[in-house]
Amino acid sequence: MEPVVGIFSRDGVSEYSWLLKSLNSEYYEVLPFCISNDNHHKFIQQIKKCQFAILYHTRNRGRINITDVTDSLYDVEIQTLSQILGKDRVIVVIDDLEDSSEEARNTILNGQPTLLIMTAGIFLFTQREKSNEQILRNKLQPIIFLIQMYERRPWKTVYYCMIATFSAIAIHETYHSPVGRNFLLVSLWAAVLTKTIFWKPFSFLSFIPRIHSVLPWTVSLVSLYNAYRRPNIYNVALCAFWFIASSGRAHYRYPSRWRSFLKTMRYSLVIYSFYIGYQIPDTTGVSDSVVRIVLCSPSILALYDYYTSTSVPPKPL
Repeated sequence: MEPVVGIFSRDGVSEYSWLLKSLNSEYYEVLPFCISNDNHHKFIQQIKKCQFAILYHTRNRGRINITDVTDSLYDVEIQTLSQILGKDRVIVVIDDLEDSSEEARNTILNGQPTLLIMTAGIFLFTQREKSNEQILRNKLQPIIFLIQMYERRPWKTVYYCMIATFSAIAIHETYHSPVGRNFLLVSLWAAVLTKTIFWKPFSFLSFIPRIHSVLPWTVSLVSLYNAYRRPNIYNVALCAFWFIASSGRAHYRYPSRWRSFLKTMRYSLVIYSFYIGYQIPDTTGVSDSVVRIVLCSPSILALYDYYTSTSVPPKPL
């Protein structure tokens, strides 16, 4: 199900047309709504049509008076959005600033603490950032991530059950057979879980997100070698489908029916690769050992996280 994203503001659509265009390019249904002093009932009705809300404010109005200050513009609106959708589905975009640094963010939050209590976060943009396509794309990634979290919610229980199952398998194998291969499996699994469950808890683990961009192609090449060494229809098919999946990084721009198909295919590949890896007999050959380790490593479950999240997770406030 595609989330419906509402953009709520006292400003006209022309002020945030850049945001509207960016969200439309992600194939979200976006509903802009202009807030006024006499349309609160329509405002509530519009919220109920949405699964995610963005409250937009521009500095061009004169100052950042969203809430908790004299002549604040959105005291009632922020509370209403949070009560109906929940704070995890409400964010605030503050536009046309001169400074979008962490210090500027903290200054706003210190003066307007309701933003921290009632929303999932605030996101600051300057004119210079909006004029640079690459910078703008990077700054929008945390917002896209939060919207996509709505899509992933139904899978969360299944996902954590899979994590628990494969963790038990890895620990069981290592406990009963404490050899180097199994210790390597557990180490890879621990590294991936650190990134998958926690966004980025430690600065010295900042290299871990790169695993998610390298891993699909690594598995593809390993499955190709495995098909070369063991030429049968199952290994050839595994290799072919991995190459298709690895080239599908931009699948969020596909229609929803193709996105569902690709997600199902990747789930199947992860489970089947794990199975194939454990079917390969123990060997003293270095190359075959590498193939077995890669294909049967629980770390390939990270592909779920890679393909259902953005490359730049939002920074917690």
